[in-house]
Amino acid sequence: MRVTDLRVVGFKSFVDPVHLKIEPGLTGIVGPNGCGKSNILESLRWVMGATSARALRGGEMDDVIFAGTDKRPARDIAEVVISLDNREGRAPAPFDQDPVLEVSRKIRRAAGSNFKINGKEVRARDVQLLFADASTGANSPALVRQNQVSELINAKPENRRRILEEAAGISGLYTRRHEAELKLRGAQTNLERLDDVIQAMQDQLNGLRRQARQATKYRAVAEEIRTLETFLFAQRYNEAQSALAQAQENQRKAEQELADATLAANKAAAAAENSDESLGGLREEQAVAEAILRRLEGQRIACERDLQSARDALNAAEADMIRIRNDKAREQTLFEDATQNLQLVSEALANLPDRSALDGEIEQAKTATSQANELREAAEAALTTAISQRAAAVAERNAQSRAYEDAKAQLRRRQEALARIEADVARLKLALPNDDVLAIARKEAEAIGDAANTAAERADQSEKEAEEAAAQETEAREAARQAQNQLDRLMSELKALEAMTKKPIAGSWAKVLDTIRPQAGYERAVAAAFGDELQAALDAKAPSAWTGQEVRSFDWPKEVTALTDFITQVPVQLEARLAGIGLVDSALFDRLTDLPTGGRLVTREGDMRRWDGFVRRKDAVSSAAVELEQRNRLESLQGQVPAAQDTAQGLAKAAAEARAKADQKRAQARHARAEAPRAFAAVAGARDRIARLEADFARARASFEQAEISAAAAAEELNQASLLVDVAADLLAALPPEADTSQLNEMQGQAQAARAGANQAQASLNQILSRAGARDSQEANLKRDLGSWQTRLKAAEARLLELDQESAKAMARKQAATDAPVDIEKRQRELLSQVPAAQARKAKADDALSQTESNIRSLRDQDRMASQALSAAREARAAATIRTEAATERLAELSDEIRRALQMDPADCERRARAALGEAFDQTTIQATEQRLAKLLYDREAIGGVNLRADEEVAEQEARLTALVADKDDLTSAIAKLRGGVDQINEEGKERLVAAFDTVHGHFRVLFEALFDGGTAELRLTESDDPLGGGLEVYACPPGKKLQSLTLMSGGEQALTASALIFAVFLSNPAPICVLDEVDAPLDDSNVDRYCRLLNEMRQRTETRFIVITHHPITMARMDRLFGVTMAERGVSQLVSVDLSRAEALISAE
Repeated sequence: MRVTDLRVVGFKSFVDPVHLKIEPGLTGIVGPNGCGKSNILESLRWVMGATSARALRGGEMDDVIFAGTDKRPARDIAEVVISLDNREGRAPAPFDQDPVLEVSRKIRRAAGSNFKINGKEVRARDVQLLFADASTGANSPALVRQNQVSELINAKPENRRRILEEAAGISGLYTRRHEAELKLRGAQTNLERLDDVIQAMQDQLNGLRRQARQATKYRAVAEEIRTLETFLFAQRYNEAQSALAQAQENQRKAEQELADATLAANKAAAAAENSDESLGGLREEQAVAEAILRRLEGQRIACERDLQSARDALNAAEADMIRIRNDKAREQTLFEDATQNLQLVSEALANLPDRSALDGEIEQAKTATSQANELREAAEAALTTAISQRAAAVAERNAQSRAYEDAKAQLRRRQEALARIEADVARLKLALPNDDVLAIARKEAEAIGDAANTAAERADQSEKEAEEAAAQETEAREAARQAQNQLDRLMSELKALEAMTKKPIAGSWAKVLDTIRPQAGYERAVAAAFGDELQAALDAKAPSAWTGQEVRSFDWPKEVTALTDFITQVPVQLEARLAGIGLVDSALFDRLTDLPTGGRLVTREGDMRRWDGFVRRKDAVSSAAVELEQRNRLESLQGQVPAAQDTAQGLAKAAAEARAKADQKRAQARHARAEAPRAFAAVAGARDRIARLEADFARARASFEQAEISAAAAAEELNQASLLVDVAADLLAALPPEADTSQLNEMQGQAQAARAGANQAQASLNQILSRAGARDSQEANLKRDLGSWQTRLKAAEARLLELDQESAKAMARKQAATDAPVDIEKRQRELLSQVPAAQARKAKADDALSQTESNIRSLRDQDRMASQALSAAREARAAATIRTEAATERLAELSDEIRRALQMDPADCERRARAALGEAFDQTTIQATEQRLAKLLYDREAIGGVNLRADEEVAEQEARLTALVADKDDLTSAIAKLRGGVDQINEEGKERLVAAFDTVHGHFRVLFEALFDGGTAELRLTESDDPLGGGLEVYACPPGKKLQSLTLMSGGEQALTASALIFAVFLSNPAPICVLDEVDAPLDDSNVDRYCRLLNEMRQRTETRFIVITHHPITMARMDRLFGVTMAERGVSQLVSVDLSRAEALISAE
C-alpha cells in the first residue's frame, strides 16, 4: 500500500482544511520556527492510531483540537484523513478488494474519537493493525520526529530492537501474539473456573440425592402425622360442640336473674332522686352567703391596696420636690458663672490694640524692605560681571595649561606603550608553542578513550549483576510475603476460633464441652454420642450436671472399638457413660442393630444408634460437633503459629538480606554508571584540551604577528605626541599675565553689606506681620467665647423657668396624696362593720345543708346496694355471654383450623379418621395419640428442611453436569490450539527477525561506507538464544578510527550512523511513507550533502515516499517539491506548495 493524500482540518494550528498530496520522491516542508511544520508529522501519527497525548505534545487528547486565537474561536472537532493506494489488495479483509482506502479519525471535544475506513466505523486496534501490517504506524521508526535520532542513539539495545521488528514486518505479529496470549490466559482461567463449577455441581448433585432420600422419608412421616391430626381434630370438634351447648344454657339463667335485680334497683333510685330535690335550695342559700362574705373580703383587700398606693404617691411627690430644689441650685450657679464670664470676655475684646496702627507699620516696613532689596540686587550684579570676566581669563589660561599637560602625559603614555609592545614582542617570540606538546596531548586522549570503553564495559557488567540481585530480591520478597500471608491467615483463624470458643466466665459452671478433648476427626462421634448433654456441667450443684456412676462392662463385638480410646482428656464423671459407647465404621453401623442395654454405637461421620432402637444420622447438624472441631482446630493452630512465625521471620530476614545485597549491587551499578559518564567526560575533556591547544597555538602565532604591527604603529604615534607637546608650550607662553584681585574684593564687601541690610528689613517686616496675626487670632477666639457664654446664659434661664413649673406641679401632687389616705380609711371601717352579719348567715346555711346531705347519703347507700346487686347480675349475664361467645369462637376457630390444616369440612373429620384408623378409632385415646404425634413431629424436625423437588433437581443437575463436561473437553481442545498458535507465532517471529537482521546488517554496512567514504560498521544482537527478547547494539569505525560503540562517536558521526541504520531498515522492508523532521539540524554542510545523497539513493532504490522537514538550504535544494508552512495569522497555519521539477522544466522551456 502507498500513502497518496493527507487531509487535515481543525488539528492543532491547521484550523482551515489543508490538503497535502504525497507524491513519489522527496517532498520538502519548510517554514520558520513555531509555524506548525511538526503538526503535519503528528497528524500522520494521530490518524495511524496514536494513543498517548503526551507523545503528541499535549496533556490530554482534546489538546489536538484547535484551541482558538484572539481572532478565531476554538473548534470542537478535529479530523485527519489519509488516503492509501490498495490496488495490489494487501489490506486485510473486508477491505482487500477496495482499490483506495480512506482512513479517518475524528475527535469531538470531551466526547472521544472514532476511526473509519472507507466510511465504515472500526476499532482503533483495526487501524493500528492495518498500518502495522504495512510496516508503518504511529510508533514506526520511519516517522522520525525532532530529536528522535538522538533518542535512537541513546536508547537501550532492547528499545533499538523495534526497528528490526519493523524491518521484519512483525510489529503486527507482536500484537497478535499478545492477543493470543490474553485469550490463552482467559481460556485457562475459564478452565479452572469450569473445574471448580463441575466440582461444585458434583457436590450439589450428591447433596440433592441425599435430599431425595430425606424427602421420601419425610412424606411417609407427614402422612401418618396427617392421620393423627385428623383424629385429634375430630375429638376436639366434638368437645367444642358440647361446651357450646352448656354455655348457652348458663346464659339463659343469668338473663332471668338480671331482670329481677333491675326492678329492685329502680325502686331505690326513685327514693334517692326525691331527696335530691330539697337539697338544691339549701345549696343556693349557702352559695349566696358565701358570695357576700367573699365580696366584703375583696373590698377590704382593695382598700388596703389603695391606701398603700396613696402613701407611695406622697413619698414620690416629696422626692420630686427635693430633686427640683437641687436642680434649681445647680442651674442658678451655672447662670451666675455665665454672667461673670460674659463680662470678662467683653472687657478683653474692648482692650485689644487698634488694627489700623499695625497696618501703618506694615506699609512702612514693606517700603524699607523693597529699597534694601534693590540695593542688594545692584551690588550682586556688579560683582557677578567682575567675577565672570576674571573667570574667563583664568579658564583660558587653565585650558592652555591642561592642553600642555595632556600633551606631555600623552607623550609619556606613548613612550610607555612602545616599551610595553616591544617587551610583548620579545615575550611572544619566546612563547611560541612547541608542536611536540600537541602530539603528546593526542596520545593522552587515546589512552583516556580506552579507559572510557573499559568503564562502559564495567558499567554493563554491574547493570547485569544489579538486575540478577533485583530478581533474587523479588523472589525473596515474594516468599516472605507469602509466608507473612500464611501467618496472617493462621492468626486470623486463631483469633476467630478463640473468640468463638471462649472459656466460661469466672463463677459460671464449667461444661463438659469445655473439658472433653477428642482426637482430631472424632469430634462428630463424640457429639453424636452425647448430643445436647455436652452442655451439662461437671459440678453436682449445677442445675444440669454429670455426677458420675459406677462403671460397668459391656460385651461388644470385636469389630467395635471403645470411644474412650480416641479421647485424650476424659472427665471422671463421664467414664460410666463412655464405657457404653462403641465406635464402628459406616459399613458396620447399619448391620449392628442388637446392642447391649444402655449401649450406643457411633461412627466418625456422626451416626448414632441407641440400644432402644433410636437412630440419628450424620446429616443432622450438631452444634456440639462444630464446637469440638473448632476447639481441636484451635489447639492445632496454637501449635502451627510459632512455626509459621519463625518461618516468616526467617524469610523476612532473608528478604532483607537480599534487599541489602540488591541495594549494594544497585549502588555499585550507579557508581559504575556514574564512572562511565565521567570517563567519557574525560574523553571529551581530552578532546577539548587538544582543541584548546590547537587554538592556543593559532592564537599565539596571531598575537606575535599582531604585536609586531602594534610596535610599528606605537612608534608613529610617539612622534605625533612630541609635536603636540611643542605646539601646546608655544600657546601657553603667548597668554597675557593674571589681573589684580583688590577691586574684586572691594565689590564683594559692598555686596555683602547690601545683603545684610535687605535681611534686616525683611526681619522687621516679619515681626510686625507676626504681631498682627496674633492680634487677629486673639480677637477671633474672644468672639467665639462670647457667643458660647451667651448661649449658656440663655439655657440656664430657660432651665430655671422649667424647674419653677415642675415645683408647682410636685406641690399639687403632694397635697392630693396627703388627702387620699383619710377617705380610704373611712371606707375600710364601713366594710369591717358588715363582716359579722355575713359570717352568721354563712354558718346557718352550712348547718342546714349538712343535715340534709346526711339524710341523702343514707338513701344513696340503699340505692348503691341495689345497683351492686344489679351489676353482679349483669356481670354474671356478661360472663355467661362471653363463655357462649368463646365457645362459639372456639368452635369456629377449630373449624377454620381444620379447614386450613386438613383442607376438609370439620364434619368430615370423624368420618375420615374412622376410615383411616378403622377399628382402632374407638380404642385410641387422645393422650396416646398426642404422644405418638409428638414423637412423629420430633422425627420430622430431626429430618430437618426437606427439598420435595429433589428428584426433579437431581435429573436437571445431571443434565447440566453432562453439558459442562462436554464444554470442558471443548475448552481443553481450544487451549491446546491456542498454545500451538502462540508457539508458531514465536517461531515465525524469530525466523523473520533473524532474517531481517541479516538483511539490515548488510544494507547498514554498505550505507555506512557510502556515507563516510570508507570505514566499517556492524550490528550485534545482545541475546542470541532469544532474538525476540534481546537488544540491538551498533558499532562503527569511521575512516582513520578504531571500532567503537555508537555512544562514543561524535555528534555528526552519530547522526549519520543512525540515519544509515534507519535507511537500512527501509531497504530491507520499505515503509510506504517516511517523515524526517529536522534530522539534518545537527549536521554541518558536508554531512548534510552526504545526508541528501543518501536520501536520493533511497528514493531511487525504494518506493517509499519521503516527507522532509528542514531549515537547511542544501536539503531544500535537493527536494523534488517544496511545501511551505506559514503563519500569516497568529496561531493559524497554512500550507503552500511549489513543484521544483515542474519549475525547472518551465525554465528550461523558456
